[in-house]
Amino acid sequence: MIPRQRTSTLPKRLRQSPAVALLGSTCSKACISFVRSHRGRSTRVSDWSKAPKFYWRDSGILHTLAGLHNLEQVLRHPICGASWEGYCIEQILGRLPKGTNTSHYRTHAGAEVDLVIEKADSEILAAEIKRMLSPKLTPGLVGSMETLTADRGVIVISEGESYPLSKTVTATGLLSFLKIIS
Repeated sequence: MIPRQRTSTLPKRLRQSPAVALLGSTCSKACISFVRSHRGRSTRVSDWSKAPKFYWRDSGILHTLAGLHNLEQVLRHPICGASWEGYCIEQILGRLPKGTNTSHYRTHAGAEVDLVIEKADSEILAAEIKRMLSPKLTPGLVGSMETLTADRGVIVISEGESYPLSKTVTATGLLSFLKIIS
């Protein structure tokens, strides 16, 4: 698996975005990051979407650029889910031990795992991030876990106690998940 990498040069479509133009290239490198697509062994390569997943590392800058000045505005805005996902990914990546590889998995059919975590002992964890308190187990996550041969899955939610969704998938709050992986 290819380890997570921060961009040193931004792709053309991001360099041309209004947000990057406003921030300037130096700041944008610190504000936008990506997780490489998963390069597993047991899947048909033609089914994968090989594009990296971009996310905002600093949700405060994202909110300011979107003109959101308080929590109520953020929660009502369509960008709220992407903001939450970027925040969670940044927190998770910052707590992972050395020797851990991360990637993103998505198929052309739409099945997706936000963060594939491969630990040094070769355990594979599929993490999906949702800004809700009662997520549902989706066929896309189950199928992706089978394709990735993931040992277990977790749906990271905003808060609350951990509870099982199946034999191998658990819903857990972000703080609890950060304690588990540290």
